[in-house]
Amino acid sequence: MKGSFHYTKTFGEDAFESLATDGVHFLASSTKLVTTIAVMQCVEKGLLNLDAEVSDILPELKSLQILTGFDEQDKPTFRDSTKAITLR
Repeated sequence: MKGSFHYTKTFGEDAFESLATDGVHFLASSTKLVTTIAVMQCVEKGLLNLDAEVSDILPELKSLQILTGFDEQDKPTFRDSTKAITLR
């Protein structure tokens, strides 16, 4: 038998976003769970270490500064980090 079955349906209220099957929707933080699962699978396989510095993988995170507040002109004030960022 040749052919395929394709089912498509949208759910929700059409108040703010298009509910068309090809609509684009803002998902915000929904990728955190998927990323966490992928990272933990890599840890389980020995590919990543929870206590290793993340900057070994993402060098741009090596010199991040920490936001400490805002000055009188509402400009952000920062300080250097004293600890490395890790996956843990």
